[in-house]
Amino acid sequence: MSYSVVPHAGLWDEARISEENSRWNEPLLTQIMDGHPQEGSETRSLVSVSGGGVELPTLLIQGDDMFIRLFNSEGSVAQRVVSLHSRPVQVDLVELDGRRIEKLQVQRGADGRYEITVALPRFGVRTLRCQMTATG
Repeated sequence: MSYSVVPHAGLWDEARISEENSRWNEPLLTQIMDGHPQEGSETRSLVSVSGGGVELPTLLIQGDDMFIRLFNSEGSVAQRVVSLHSRPVQVDLVELDGRRIEKLQVQRGADGRYEITVALPRFGVRTLRCQMTATG
């Protein structure tokens, strides 16, 4: 059993304690590779979310679909922009059991990535289903 005491000023959410907890419980893993990464590839991310306090507890690929679960652990109540490296054919906001709530608009961002705006209340969970290839 391990534990940590994290001194901080102000409230726990302002001090981003949930983010610190994630770093403690889920340390980054390294991998040895041959050669060097391509120019600029060190900063590329498959999925990123604007604003602080949002965690991605699950990213699952099933067939042509990529499911992204978002949890607003300590951020404010606000709309967030989910940015994807690859272009999705369609993005749906879905229930935890996969039922569609609504189809979301995908836009091309200034940086060339694909962006989806989603409302994410504090302590809220949202699941996105991104269809990555055309079917049929």
